[in-house]
Amino acid sequence: MTELKAGLAESLPPPEWLSARGGPAAGMRLAFRAYPAAGGRPRAHVLISHGFSEHAGWWQHVALALQARGLSVYLFDHYHHGASAGRTADVPHFDVLGAGLRLALEEGVLPRAGQAPVILLGHSNGGLAALWALPEIAASLRGLVLCSPLIQMRWIPKWLGFWPAWIMSRTHPGVYWPIPRRPPHLTSAAQVWADYGRDRLRFHKVSPRFFLAMRAASNAMAERTDLRGLPLLLLCADADRIVDVTAMLRWYGRAASPAKTLLRHPGKQHELFNETDWEQVVGEVVSWLESAVLTRSERADPPRSAAR
Repeated sequence: MTELKAGLAESLPPPEWLSARGGPAAGMRLAFRAYPAAGGRPRAHVLISHGFSEHAGWWQHVALALQARGLSVYLFDHYHHGASAGRTADVPHFDVLGAGLRLALEEGVLPRAGQAPVILLGHSNGGLAALWALPEIAASLRGLVLCSPLIQMRWIPKWLGFWPAWIMSRTHPGVYWPIPRRPPHLTSAAQVWADYGRDRLRFHKVSPRFFLAMRAASNAMAERTDLRGLPLLLLCADADRIVDVTAMLRWYGRAASPAKTLLRHPGKQHELFNETDWEQVVGEVVSWLESAVLTRSERADPPRSAAR
């Protein structure tokens, strides 16, 4: 997978640049990339919301695999990540991440979507952003896939607690705390471990206010169980050392969805789409989409535009 990571090899298609016209990210540019299905007639569209420190380059192999299965796929760099605007690793509030996700959906995906259903796939912190933005964007979606969503985050460095972060966010908001590189905590695929250090776009630090924003959103979304009528697929890595698996499964049990599916992966780490069997995970997403979303969409009304 190394050759697919941006920053290691410049293999990504050139980005489109989207700009928010208002809200917490007004005027900020967002890097957006499209992978249209061959023939121009996709059965569905998939927007991917990447995780903490990541960017589109960490998801191109997934986009290409889904594209090969007849889906149109869209990647973007969250604000304060990758090539998008915003001071690296210094998200001031989760509304900024929600605004970027909504921009990617409304300005990047929906103009291309037609009547085909749109699916949102969110991983880790990107799954948390998906839940955060859901009240505003659910009307435009037909399904939600969450992979290791950051619900009640388990990962907290020993030296970074709430009160030190709170004080530093007010006295020295521009300071960063380093994050130790521990690739084995992210994937058991040893061939990927070197990529985490070589990728010049991936960061290994966090500002106090970004940490606090993640912590607050993580706790709040643990209580958000109304999925606005969307089918849900939850992908769970049972050996996850980043997410509190027990809390995530508790949330899943309370989630209100007309059709929800839990797929557990014993022995796997946090980043299922970077594990050795990642293609099997992609196949699980496609199978779920075909059974839980496409058959429902054939009977449903066309998706509505997201509320503005």
